Amino acid sequence: MRIFLTLAMAILCIGCTSKSLPEGGISDSDWNETTKIIYRFGDSSLPPDYHRSYTITVTEDLITVSIDSYGDELLAREFPFSAEKFQALKEKLAKSGMKKHLMKGEDGCTGGTTESVSLYKPQEKFFDAYVYHCSGDSGDLYMPAGTTELFTGLIPGGIEELIKSTRKHRE
Repeated sequence: MRIFLTLAMAILCIGCTSKSLPEGGISDSDWNETTKIIYRFGDSSLPPDYHRSYTITVTEDLITVSIDSYGDELLAREFPFSAEKFQALKEKLAKSGMKKHLMKGEDGCTGGTTESVSLYKPQEKFFDAYVYHCSGDSGDLYMPAGTTELFTGLIPGGIEELIKSTRKHRE
C-alpha cells in the first residue's frame, strides 16, 4: 500500500509541474523562425443567428479568414500578403508584450469570449495559449491592450464588415 501511495503522489507531482509552465515572452529567434500565426476569437454564448467566431491565419503570402457560428462555417476569404508585411506583423507582436503566463483559474463565469494565439515554425507549433474574458480574465495568455487590433486590422474593410456580411440574409 505504501508503494502505491508513493507512486500516486509522484504522478500527482509530475502532473502539477507539467501544468506550471514558466512565464515568458517569445524569444527573438522564435519570432524570426515563425512561419504561421493563427488568431482565434470565440464569441460569447448567443443564439446562432448572432454568434460569430472567427479565425485569422497569417503567413508571409496569405491571410485567411474564416467566420463561423458554433462550428458551421459561414464565410471564408483569402487576402494576399507579403513577406515584408509578415515581418512587420511579427515585429509589432514581439513589441506588444504578448506572452504566455501561468494558468489563471476561472471564477465560474460562463458566457464570455475567448481569444487564442498559436505560432508555428516550419515543422512545429511552438506557442499555443488562450485567454477567456468573463468577469475578469482566465487562461494562460496575456494580451496587452491593442494586440487584438494587430490581427483584426489586417482584414481589408475590417472584420466587422465581414461578420456583418454573414448576417445580411437574416436581416
